[in-house]
Order: sequence, then C-alpha cells, then structure tokens
Amino acid sequence: MVVAEVGELDPRFKPCFVAAWGEYNGSFTRGGDGDRRLTDFEIHLLHTNRGQPDDDRQPVEGATLDDLEPSETRALIDRVRLRQPRAFAGLPDEQVLRRLNVLA
Repeated sequence: MVVAEVGELDPRFKPCFVAAWGEYNGSFTRGGDGDRRLTDFEIHLLHTNRGQPDDDRQPVEGATLDDLEPSETRALIDRVRLRQPRAFAGLPDEQVLRRLNVLA
C-alpha cells in the first residue's frame, strides 16, 4: 500500500487543472470515490478568492457626479476629512471622491 498526502494548494494558484485540457475543462474536485468537473461558476469563485475582488471598481458607463445623493456624498466627505485630516484637508471635494474610489 502506498499513501500520499498532498497539501492544499495556495488560493492564489487555484484552480489546479490538467494543462492539456485547459482551465475550464480540466479543473476537478474530489468527492466521495470520484472526481467531478468544476462548473464555470466554481472556477470564477476560485478566481475571486485569489485576492481582494475589484468588480465594484469598474466605472458605471454614463454615470456622473450628479447621480450621487448629495447629502450622502457630503456626509462621506465630511467624515473622512474629520477622521483623516492630513490626507483629505484642503482637497477639493471631487479629488476626495477620487481618492476614495467613488469617482474614476
């Protein structure tokens, strides 16, 4: 009898797959007494777990500063200026929003 213990792959390198079959055809998970091919969604989830997701940083096409709620925008700017005065004091409101990634 031969026993091999294989440690879990670091999330940055998942999914591990059969190179000749490609990532979407060659990625499997072990379950019970067999292997099951990962779905496209499961592969996508592994990709998003590689680091901090940034899907929400994509600009909304056609959106402008006027689309933001003025009272909420003002409250955000005031709060960050109060909490981090050296980083945000003296900056125009629009630049504060850019530094916070509210505006692209």
